[in-house]
Amino acid sequence: MVSFPEQDWHVAATIWGCSATHFHIECPTPVSPGMTLSLFFLYPGTDQALRLTDALVTWSGQGEFGIQVQQLQTGEAHQLTHVLATSGQIG
Repeated sequence: MVSFPEQDWHVAATIWGCSATHFHIECPTPVSPGMTLSLFFLYPGTDQALRLTDALVTWSGQGEFGIQVQQLQTGEAHQLTHVLATSGQIG
């Protein structure tokens, strides 16, 4: 779920690729580089969720965009790194 604080609404999206600091997202809502938004997502195959606030849009294309994670709490960073490592995204 992608949240747009300026508009106070939420949109479903798909994460196609991610690292501990960047995400590639498919979403029908147009965004522009420099926008800040929030993400809420469930880790695949689990009931664990993570909310990222203040994610910076770094690039955008038709129906997709990239974000840079601005801030992660220590526990969230560890959780994300663990999920990425066990999924084979990072080594």
